Amino acid sequence: MDGQKTAVKTYFSHGLKEYGDPLIQLIKKQLKFRQTRQAEDFLDCPMSGEQYVALLRETDNLA
Repeated sequence: MDGQKTAVKTYFSHGLKEYGDPLIQLIKKQLKFRQTRQAEDFLDCPMSGEQYVALLRETDNLA
């Protein structure tokens, strides 16, 4: 972000059509979302990359 690396990262396979709640909770934690709905919106694409960065800045979760 802004030319710098952050500690925010995750990885998951794209082979499944649906992901269970345990995986969503893990992704939520790794991507530093406070609410499950935010993680779901990010994965379903209603949330843009710019909106995600703004959310991280707002919650001071860039470390």
